[in-house]
Amino acid sequence: MLNKKLIIMKTIEEYARLGELHDVMDALKLLTQAYISQCGISLGNRTIVYDAAEAWLERLAWMDLPLSEMARKGILVEVMPYITSEYVPEIYDKYDISGMSQDELMEGCTQIIQEGIFDEATIEVLCSGIMKAVEKEVKLSQEIETTNASC
Repeated sequence: MLNKKLIIMKTIEEYARLGELHDVMDALKLLTQAYISQCGISLGNRTIVYDAAEAWLERLAWMDLPLSEMARKGILVEVMPYITSEYVPEIYDKYDISGMSQDELMEGCTQIIQEGIFDEATIEVLCSGIMKAVEKEVKLSQEIETTNASC
């Protein structure tokens, strides 16, 4: 008889709550490293990581830190080399991302959790960023519906 271990995984929401406890710069470094690790490996995972990192970049833009001004004016790939020297633009700028729906982001994030692709801290900040990205898109689509309804 095989001895089976019961593996209990946290949900995206549970990881996201833990992710909120992370420092914004630490979160961006973890996500930049995760992005790098998926270059040439997985377009889907790279896209999910990028979308999560963009949510953290937006947080940085509202803060008063050394990279906040750059976060307000630039895009994520322009800021990544300043987050970690591991991001070498000549190597990683050639990798692209794709568009994903909210459902695809959530499903992909769940798959990343299940497959254990990243360490716990990275999963926490990833889930936090994805939840923020999905919430923002839901809010934006509600605003668009409200605007269209009033026309």
